[in-house]
Amino acid sequence: MNEKIIQIVLEEMDDGDWTQAKLAKKAGVSQATISRLLNGEEIKLSMLRKIFAALELPFLLDIYDRKHVLLIKATLETRD
Repeated sequence: MNEKIIQIVLEEMDDGDWTQAKLAKKAGVSQATISRLLNGEEIKLSMLRKIFAALELPFLLDIYDRKHVLLIKATLETRD
């Protein structure tokens, strides 16, 4: 998992006095999922979205990923 994402989640947890268990309950994910995220392990994108929503953080990764994919696609098409 991206270190910047982990840092954001940890800072929000600290600011809001969140425990892993409390965040997991509000996000609708298991505490093990929160633990995996904070330990740098991969989790499903849908789980990350739920965690960000619980922390009331905007989740823009899919927008950036889509733009990146479109840019790559356009670049490849111009090479043909």
